[in-house]
Amino acid sequence: MKKVLIAISILLLSVSAFGSSVKDFGAVGDGKTDDTKAFNDALAAAAKEGGGVVSVPAGKYRINGNIKIPGSVTLEGTWRGAPLITDKNEGSLLLAYAGKNDPEGEPFIEFTGGGSALAGIAVYYPECDTKTIPPTPYPPCVSAKRGCDNITVRDCLLQNPYEGIKFVGAARHLISNVHGYPTHRGIFIDECYDISRIENVHLWPYGVAYSYGDPYCKYINRNAVAFEIAKSDWQYITNCFCYGYGVGFKFSDYGHGGCNASCLSAGADACKTAYLVEALRQPGLYITNSNICAAWESDCVGLEIKPTVREKVSLVNCGFWGSVNTHIKMDAPEGILSVSETNFASWGAFDPNAPAIDITAGKSMIRGCTFDAGLVGVKIGKDAGETVVRDNFIKGPRSLKIVNESKYLTACDNGVDRENIDPKNYTVEAGANDVYRVFNMYNAEDGSSRWGEGRKRRWTRGGEGYLLLPVKKGKKYEISLDIDTNEHGLDGGIYFGGTCLAELKMGSETYKFTLKPETDEIRLDIKCKSWRPCDVIPGYGDARTLGVGFSKAEVKIFK
Repeated sequence: MKKVLIAISILLLSVSAFGSSVKDFGAVGDGKTDDTKAFNDALAAAAKEGGGVVSVPAGKYRINGNIKIPGSVTLEGTWRGAPLITDKNEGSLLLAYAGKNDPEGEPFIEFTGGGSALAGIAVYYPECDTKTIPPTPYPPCVSAKRGCDNITVRDCLLQNPYEGIKFVGAARHLISNVHGYPTHRGIFIDECYDISRIENVHLWPYGVAYSYGDPYCKYINRNAVAFEIAKSDWQYITNCFCYGYGVGFKFSDYGHGGCNASCLSAGADACKTAYLVEALRQPGLYITNSNICAAWESDCVGLEIKPTVREKVSLVNCGFWGSVNTHIKMDAPEGILSVSETNFASWGAFDPNAPAIDITAGKSMIRGCTFDAGLVGVKIGKDAGETVVRDNFIKGPRSLKIVNESKYLTACDNGVDRENIDPKNYTVEAGANDVYRVFNMYNAEDGSSRWGEGRKRRWTRGGEGYLLLPVKKGKKYEISLDIDTNEHGLDGGIYFGGTCLAELKMGSETYKFTLKPETDEIRLDIKCKSWRPCDVIPGYGDARTLGVGFSKAEVKIFK
């Protein structure tokens, strides 16, 4: 028995040592010598011995051709977390040159057998110029032949590929700890007929000084897709994030059917459409604990459900915000939308009458959610099916605003979140205790914004915002408002009813006046000329329509 164990140990040592480094097969790693053959020779040798790990020591490896990873073989670099490309280049970096202007060509790295892996590697395309719009097309950076099941990509950086990872017919795959900024599509999955996992993937503008106005970044923000899932049996997407894409998470059908999927902590920020759902299969799509933000222009939306969807889209404990008109568009006559325990903020950026949730078709349930005050929370179109809107709260002393054009609103019972405020003497401060008092204003910004150092403020949405302040009827009050203006938002004033109490002045000013109201609440309107930051600073992506910045209101009974 002892002799058998010794023999097995010797065999294992010989297999693991054989071809353990690409440098054993002639790789140089100087960034100039073509190391394609050395990589493939090392990988083929490992496969010939039944599998193993081929290591890639730190260095710059120029690859003019394509790399094939056989079954049961791992190509592993030095990284044990998602890499970064630095001037020191202390890790394993592959410089990809093959396939320029040929998106249908042979993948840069291709799995040719199951049970194989790519790990600890950074990939960079030196001939991809950020000045070229549209971005230069290439074949997929990492792909797999059909039937390559149980493959893994982990601890990798795909910095600037045209298409990052494309798996078609690769069941039970694992994509983990991958970063990058693909210019066309980040990850594409289709015909994967078993549970597969994507986790801890971060698609973000690596290697780019991001500006929405930069043509390269703007093209990606309007056209590229971060994650696209077609036919997949229970695709798990966990702890993933993308920034600045045309579509963050897309669910589609390329002739083989849609997927069913679970998205847990899967966030999208500054996307034209954060989640786009075109096709699903039973029982549908589950989005949980996810932050969802679309931004920049009026046609952006957080979640859009197309008419082709016939299954359920369910959101639980999510958060929506961003410079959008509408967060959710439901337009699937045969689909179901369920939204619960979710927070909605900052919509109506370009149209104050736009709803946070726009239901034009299908069945919907909106329950236990929280909405900002002052705007339409839910709009139910005339062609919408059965709709339940109940147990929701508005951030303010009023009920949830619902526009209903359908005859199928089966339940509507929503609470009112009321504050307790002393109407004698009090202060309302932007971003602190003002959510019940200010309307038609954006989220609070601190004094470090590009519009000047100073106090925390809320910009009015366009040329008009207003405050609702509790008072005691018949009592005389002294009221002061702290407001910030610049040269773009002047030509206005503070109004009570039809009376102008004060004209707006340039800079940070405190406006004081006295009133004797005949009601228990007064409305003060702040009116001015509207402007857009993107029109003021060329290339700046903030397309909101702003006015002036409200900072603080002090209300005191006059003595």
